[in-house]
Amino acid sequence: MADIFISYARATEPQAQAAAAALRALGYDVWLDDAIPAHRAHRPVLEEQLTAAKVVLVLWSTAAVASDWVESEANRGREARKLVQINIDGARLPMPFDQIQCTNLFGWRGDVEAPGWRKVLASIAELVGGAALTPPVVARRALRANVLQWTVGYIVAAFGALQGIAQLGALFGWSAWLPRATAILLGWGVPVAIIIAWFHGTPGRQRVTAREVALIAACVALAGTSVGWDLV
Repeated sequence: MADIFISYARATEPQAQAAAAALRALGYDVWLDDAIPAHRAHRPVLEEQLTAAKVVLVLWSTAAVASDWVESEANRGREARKLVQINIDGARLPMPFDQIQCTNLFGWRGDVEAPGWRKVLASIAELVGGAALTPPVVARRALRANVLQWTVGYIVAAFGALQGIAQLGALFGWSAWLPRATAILLGWGVPVAIIIAWFHGTPGRQRVTAREVALIAACVALAGTSVGWDLV
């Protein structure tokens, strides 16, 4: 069963999918109603998922306020004290949900650096039990992001490139340091490939984040330093 149940109106499906992608990128298991099996009725599946989830994340909107389904799902989360609320378009929340803290994310389209979204993540981490990067969560996220496939694919391509450069170097009499420098740079490309897979290997659209850029920049700097030391 999933860690997080997302409740939303059909009109805000893009935001729901963006939230699901962002949460899955952090290693959480997320459930949306598009996962209801074709052979099962809606109500029992929804009840199972609502009961099992550690968080009910409700995306309130004008359409959601008018939805009996969203209100019922939100009430389940409220009764179980696992409700986290987001207001997408400034809609007035129905009672008694207007008495519970709700994060305003007007016009949100998946910006994971938005202060409001970071606040939502803090609440989710507390309710799930700090699911942040424990070994099982890391393994689950790496599997979902196809990190192994990205890494192996890169290594195969890098090895081919290195062989090609070595042969061209022998053919044209290039300096011996060029294959060594290339090998160093391609070697540092492995962690870069892992970082890119980690942030972008999961299905759905993920924005480039400052953390990702910083990690890649660190790898590039270390690669340049390594090549410099090899030339000394």
